[in-house]
This record gives sequence, C-alpha cells and structure tokens, in this order.
Amino acid sequence: MPKKFFAPPLRIRASVLVLLSVFLLQAFGRLAFIAFAPAGNSPLILNDVNGFLYAFSVGAVFLFLRKKGFTLFAKGSFSPVNVLYFIPLFALACGLCILLSESDNFIRAFFSGPDIFYEDPLLHKPTFAGTLVTCASFGIVTPVMMELLFRGVMLQNFLQRHTRTESVISCAFLFAAFYANPYQCLTPFIVGIFLCIIYLQTMSLIPCIVFHSVFNLFPIVLLQGMNVRIDGFTVTGKSLHQPLALTAAGGVFVFFALCGLYLYGRIHKERKDAE
Repeated sequence: MPKKFFAPPLRIRASVLVLLSVFLLQAFGRLAFIAFAPAGNSPLILNDVNGFLYAFSVGAVFLFLRKKGFTLFAKGSFSPVNVLYFIPLFALACGLCILLSESDNFIRAFFSGPDIFYEDPLLHKPTFAGTLVTCASFGIVTPVMMELLFRGVMLQNFLQRHTRTESVISCAFLFAAFYANPYQCLTPFIVGIFLCIIYLQTMSLIPCIVFHSVFNLFPIVLLQGMNVRIDGFTVTGKSLHQPLALTAAGGVFVFFALCGLYLYGRIHKERKDAE
C-alpha cells in the first residue's frame, strides 16, 4: 500500500534534493542534445527541447518516488472547478504577464548581466510546425509537469508540516530558484505565490495548470500567432520598455481579476457553509 504522502512529510530541505535531481537530469539531457544535435539550432529549438527534457526529468523522479511507495498527490487534486472561475483567472494570467514583463525590463535596465540571460528565443521565426512545438512545450508540457511537481508535490507536503504562509513562500522561492536566472527571479517568485494561492482557494491543480499555460502562451500567441510586435513585451532587450498604456491595462486586468476571484471565493464559501 502506498504511504500517505512522504513518511514523514517532505521537508523543505529534502525538497531541494528532489529539485536538484530534476535539474541534473534536465542538464544532462540538454548537454547531450547540444553535443549530438546538428549545428545551427536556434535558441528557440533549444528552449522547446528543454521543456520536454524537463518533463522527462520530472517524470523519472515521480516514477522513482512512486516505486518507493510514496503517494504524490492529495485526493481530489484534480477535482473540477466551476467554469466561471476561469474568467477572472484568464484575466489575472494576462494582466500579470504584462506587469511582470515590465518589471523584468527594469531589472534588465538597472542590472547588466551576461547576454545569455537576455536572449529572446521568441524573436526567431519558426515554421508552422515549430510554432506548434513551441505551444506544446510552453503551453502544455511545461505547465503540467511544473504544477505537478511544485503545487502537486511540494506545496501539498509543505502544508502538512508548515503554516500556509511558510509553505507558500517556500514553494514560490524554490519555483523561482529552479529557473536559475538571477535576472528573472522576481517573475517566477510572484507567479509562484499566485499559483499557490489559486491552489489553496480551489484545492485543485487544474486551475493552476490553466493559469500557468495562459501566462506562458499569451506573448507566444501574440508574436508567433498574430505577429504582434510590442517593444518591451513581445520584443525584449536590455534597453526596451513597453508602452505605459499596456502596463496600465495590465494593472486594470489584475485589479478586476482579483476582485472576481475574491467574489468567487466569498460565494463559494457561503454556499459551502449553507450545505
């Protein structure tokens, strides 16, 4: 019989070892691809391959833990959520994507770093098949596997041993650290906090996966699908800032999305109390 989660529940320190295992498997796979792939691969192709390598690495770690008898996800982790919840969720993902894009621009402007941290693979023009691969990697594979790992395993186990605040901050910090990009650590940290809150509000991984997917796909669809080029947003660089009107629109999206999610939570709680 599988154990109830980890026995004892996964500690924050032990979770670092799990992440390190995933990171090393992913790194070895990436090095192997670079070594054996044909020369001239664009950063976009490497990014796409990296997403699938990440999925393979997480899957391998999950398989190992499962064989050891650990239950990885809480019961009801994939329970359905009212479809109305996804309306403000979509707005929140798009609004945060806009706001955090500008925060990244400010970090690029004030802190000079190696070019590798500022490369924008989306600027490369892929074929139609390449665009589909990009969408599959960033919109399906990566969000699903990352949410299974961070909200499905990390957060759920942290909650058994730590307070909600400690669990959320620790999970978000590890989520940001996993990207290994000191010049973009703020975005995954803030997104990680929102994803943890979404899970705590719904107790389901489905809205977390949807939010993560929309957040990733929003600029990809604009640039590669609709050929919308916006300086500082779909076209990035060390000295580019997005239009002020776009940033303001992102703030409006976030404000009304948070209001909608709050109202949904109040209504859901009142209905639950009435039952």
